[in-house]
Amino acid sequence: MSPIQELLKHPGLEPEDSLRLATLERIVGSRLALVGRGFQDDIMGRGGEHLLYRDAEDTQQFRAMLRAWPTEMLRGPHDDAYWERRQDIARRYAQLGLPHWQIFTAAARMMDSLTEVAFGAQAHGSLPARDACATLQALNRVMSLEQAVFNITYHRTREARKLRTLQDVIVTNMPVTVLCLDAAGEVMAATRPSARLFGDKARVGQRFDAFLPPALVEAADLPSHIGRALATRREVTIPRIQLGQPPDTRHLRINIVPLEHPLAHVLLHVEELTDVLEAEARAQQAESLARIGALAANVAHEIRNPLAAISLTLQVIARSFDEDDRRRGIIDKVEAQVHRLDRLVTDLLDYARPPEPAIQPVDLTRMAEESISLSNTRALLLDRDPMTAMADPHLLQSALVNLLQNARDAAGEHGVVELRVGPGPRIVVVDDGPGIAPEIRPRLFSPFVTSKARGTGLGLAISRKLVEAQHGTLTLQEHALHMHGAGPGACFVITLSAAQSARASRGDSAERSD
Repeated sequence: MSPIQELLKHPGLEPEDSLRLATLERIVGSRLALVGRGFQDDIMGRGGEHLLYRDAEDTQQFRAMLRAWPTEMLRGPHDDAYWERRQDIARRYAQLGLPHWQIFTAAARMMDSLTEVAFGAQAHGSLPARDACATLQALNRVMSLEQAVFNITYHRTREARKLRTLQDVIVTNMPVTVLCLDAAGEVMAATRPSARLFGDKARVGQRFDAFLPPALVEAADLPSHIGRALATRREVTIPRIQLGQPPDTRHLRINIVPLEHPLAHVLLHVEELTDVLEAEARAQQAESLARIGALAANVAHEIRNPLAAISLTLQVIARSFDEDDRRRGIIDKVEAQVHRLDRLVTDLLDYARPPEPAIQPVDLTRMAEESISLSNTRALLLDRDPMTAMADPHLLQSALVNLLQNARDAAGEHGVVELRVGPGPRIVVVDDGPGIAPEIRPRLFSPFVTSKARGTGLGLAISRKLVEAQHGTLTLQEHALHMHGAGPGACFVITLSAAQSARASRGDSAERSD
């Protein structure tokens, strides 16, 4: 039993109450029209300022319902149909957005008017004195029930509207696109489509092949699949659709669901999988790199000892030859290749198992000067911002020396390499070489990616790993910032934590631990 049914059952109106109210309606007569007009004006506002309903016909119907309220209340019959009409008025009132208190103010005035009319009827002898008290009690009882029914219905309608509004917000902002199509293939309803996929031309009322991108309709062969779903009355799934070319490729999945609804025959569910697939690819790549790293570390350990033995043996053999023996040149070349293999093994070990950082304040300007010297690079040190950062000096120097040597090799013998400190806790390495090829940029910091003829492809991967171990970042800027030279160049930026903020963070932690 609903709350309203329970309310009307206890205490409810007695048949005698309905008879007394009907008698009062006949006595009042034409004056009820004035009471109804006043009730309507009190609710809607005499100047119409509260009229928020947009449909003029519905507004007129609602006004007529308000004007007829007092007459219907007295006339009855107070059956289920009567109370359903009262609930309908309350629902419309809530949909109008009219204030809740206004109906009670208007009802109180209407009660005053009807009470005044009843007393007037008694004074003129139209209503016997013995019936006046019972009639007023019946009037008070029916008005209390009217207001209770209105209050329950009004609040239930308002809560339902709020819930629908919340549902609309959720549906509108769903990360998928859902379309409802009618029998002709027109879009009857839709969630907000993805702007990057559908653009800004998608509109409800269009056919689905105009709403959706033509490339998607063609790639998915949607007309055929929609026809198959309707013919079999079974859901059809297109698991993977690829649109565009790298690096702008989009991946989507479409579900086609036949519906049994007067307004919609098909539901299209378009889900973009691009970000999910990219995340899966990154996770798989990270897992593969971890395996490669572990394998590389094991292989490197196995290779390093034989290399050391070979190098020592070559040195012994070379010393046994005279200085002018031509065989010494061959031995030197072999030993150079052994040293190159040893560097590769060292790089593999550094990438697979980077050392634990020992973070401390580091003078970035002094670090830049020492790195230029160690890298044997003719680099210009510019913008010497006196900045102290929190870093591991050995790891930071290793990364910086590697960047300077790469810049030197890229710029060439007559090229320009610049090193900048600041602004803030960062170091910038710039060269005027040929730059980074567009096809390499997305994979630049991946292992074994190099543009050098004899490079290992581990230098930048190791440098980024060393910098990230210090809670910093190593990035490639889109455009080089060199002030000299003619090449497009490359610009690498190391960004670290400022020493002052890092010390403050440690101080805060110490205070919280007390």
